[in-house]
Amino acid sequence: MFALGRSYPNPFNPVTRFTVDVPVASPIEVAVFNVLGQKIATLFSGVREAGSAQMAWNGLSDNGVTASSGVYFIRMTAAGTGFTATQKV
Repeated sequence: MFALGRSYPNPFNPVTRFTVDVPVASPIEVAVFNVLGQKIATLFSGVREAGSAQMAWNGLSDNGVTASSGVYFIRMTAAGTGFTATQKV
């Protein structure tokens, strides 16, 4: 079963960690979005082998800028499966 684990610590400073579970090798994307729905950072994009993996977000955007204080969302999608999970950090 695909799953996006809860992040900890939440709120975080300077890093939040979480797990992703993938039942079979699949193309997935894990990304961070702001409250306006704009993608801030892509944490993983590609084929992930089956299993559980630890991931982290260090509060930086894709261009290396520290994200301002506020609410962000981590979203995991698995292409071709219809799976999407989102959590607030």
